[in-house]
Amino acid sequence: MTHHRDLSPRSLERQERLVLEGLVGSVPEAERAVLGLTLADVAGGALLTLGHYPQVMDFNRTLSLGVERPATGADLDELQAAGRAHGLTRLMVGVVPGAQPGDLRGRLLERGAQPTRAWMQLWREATPWNSPAPGLDLREVGPEETGTFLDVMGRGFSMPPDLMAMGRGVLGRAGWTHYLAWDGGVPVASASLHLQGGYAWLGNATTLPDWRRRGAQLALVARRVTDAARAGAHTVFTQVAEDLPDKPNPSEHNMRRAGFQVAYRRDHLLLPTGLGA
Repeated sequence: MTHHRDLSPRSLERQERLVLEGLVGSVPEAERAVLGLTLADVAGGALLTLGHYPQVMDFNRTLSLGVERPATGADLDELQAAGRAHGLTRLMVGVVPGAQPGDLRGRLLERGAQPTRAWMQLWREATPWNSPAPGLDLREVGPEETGTFLDVMGRGFSMPPDLMAMGRGVLGRAGWTHYLAWDGGVPVASASLHLQGGYAWLGNATTLPDWRRRGAQLALVARRVTDAARAGAHTVFTQVAEDLPDKPNPSEHNMRRAGFQVAYRRDHLLLPTGLGA
């Protein structure tokens, strides 16, 4: 069967936003308000915020700035104002290949933005494969194991208790499947799969410290890619922090071993909002 696979920044940024819409929308309104968790159209792109944790830049960032249309000076003013309205002193602004205007990065630098670690948008075909992890059993999370999944994810990521609302919300939600790796009767690693429109996203992957470097995450990648293929997906994608000589990223190493390729590099800059200036 022939599939239309679009790996352009416009396409994959839209797919990433769909994942985030599901994540943010799954959190009850009262908890979203406490966390300052929002996702909204801003400056021709989107702005994700987690105002209660301004230091967590992964959740205080833009998507698609300059992608759907050129970003103007007024757009950048709007973006900074939105950050201030959420009590944020800075935002992580993503600049993808082809973002307009061509000097967008320079315009951000003129506003005091500082470069920070880029992310790689990775992809591979959704085709079944296997990566054995001796001694580990991989299983979908059933209704009776949701608490166990949240416990492993929370400990693996060292998440504060109130942020667990973002994990709880997507449990049992349409389009989402969650997994645990077990060592005997001990749950040791977690991971999630999101499916929509032929695209599958991988996330929530973490392993408890004592079980790292035993192949759990590579096996969980293989399981999710295989399940995505069997569910009719044609493309699997995910984002990882760029692997650097002084800041190696095991997640990117795993994805490369799993056959993932780079769709594009998303440059990141930390943009001051002017709050408190």
